[in-house]
Amino acid sequence: MTIGRHAVAWLLPLLLVVPILTTVASAQSGAPAPGTVAPSAIKEQDRYSKEELGQMLAPIALYPDQLVAQILMASTFPDQIQAADTWLQNPANAALKGDALVEALQPLNWDPSVKSIAAFPQIVKLLNDNMDLTQGLGQAFTSQQDEVWAEVQTLRAQAQKAGNLKSNEHILVTNDGPNVVIAPADPMVLTVPYYNPAVVYGPWLYPAYPPVFFPPVYFGIGPLAIGVGWGWGPAWPIYGPLWGWYGVHWGFGGGVFINSVGYSRISYGHRGWVGRGHWARRGGFRRTTFRSGVRGAGPRTGIHRGTGTLRGTGTHRGTGTLRGTGTHRGTGTLRGTGTHRGTGTLRGTGTHRSTGTLRGTGTHRGAGTLHPRTGGTGGTHRGGGGGGGGGSRHHH
Repeated sequence: MTIGRHAVAWLLPLLLVVPILTTVASAQSGAPAPGTVAPSAIKEQDRYSKEELGQMLAPIALYPDQLVAQILMASTFPDQIQAADTWLQNPANAALKGDALVEALQPLNWDPSVKSIAAFPQIVKLLNDNMDLTQGLGQAFTSQQDEVWAEVQTLRAQAQKAGNLKSNEHILVTNDGPNVVIAPADPMVLTVPYYNPAVVYGPWLYPAYPPVFFPPVYFGIGPLAIGVGWGWGPAWPIYGPLWGWYGVHWGFGGGVFINSVGYSRISYGHRGWVGRGHWARRGGFRRTTFRSGVRGAGPRTGIHRGTGTLRGTGTHRGTGTLRGTGTHRGTGTLRGTGTHRGTGTLRGTGTHRSTGTLRGTGTHRGAGTLHPRTGGTGGTHRGGGGGGGGGSRHHH
């Protein structure tokens, strides 16, 4: 079959437009750009290789140092990121700025790193929506902090080598010995860069582990054109109490150093930083549940339905344990304040309805026993069984 000269002239522009339309449609739908993977590609594991660290860090390594540190610290508290995202969905909370925001956040029992990123709602949403990546970063930063910082520098050096990391009206890029330092160009304004890792780093260092890609929807901009590496999200004011309580010190091989006075200003109960100035995740990393179901056991605020453990405030329906304040419906144990409905044990203050034992102050309705704690106060037992301690027992 022979194609005429005029047909070729008509067809060629279409062939050139199709890749552009495909790329735009891909970006608008949230699909990863060519040569990248979605955040959901990150797998749960205890340790990550250098290549896997590069894959995870690629979309954030070129952010200003302090924002990178905020994200890495906050990622070790994935349950609190979920709580912060829910908190910011309240328009009254989302509208808070400056000292009013700091005052509203202070009494919340979140780590200061999570409180700090609450000043940047799109970042909170990005981390909450992409929990596979967030928990991967949290696990890595908890147990491989030095390797994480080293890989950030590897990626920055690669972007510089490709000619794609330079100072501009948004960021200030400097070299401190072998380290690449990135800071906001205006110390009072943070503009978050949006970039395509498949472009800005040049030829990707780890072909078997393509870099993670974030869709532009989180940054309030449209998709980047083919070959364009950078875009810029909204400009957010920087609030000293949420920004100045820590710093990144590259001279020590990378690390977050804490200003205890600044830390205590926004920490829950104004608690000071415990230990030396170098940040570390105390208590180890614990994964949280996804919104779509239970994944592991860990601290969480909200509702847990299924088998396992909920530690925190909320409601547990199913088999297992609720430790904290709230309601437990099902078989198992409630330790703390609240109501237990089902078979098992309630230890603490509250009401137990059904077969089993209530130890503490409150009311037990059903077959079983009410025991006060040592030195405590009994309560009321209605039904079969014994009511030990002060209080009364009533038969129906």
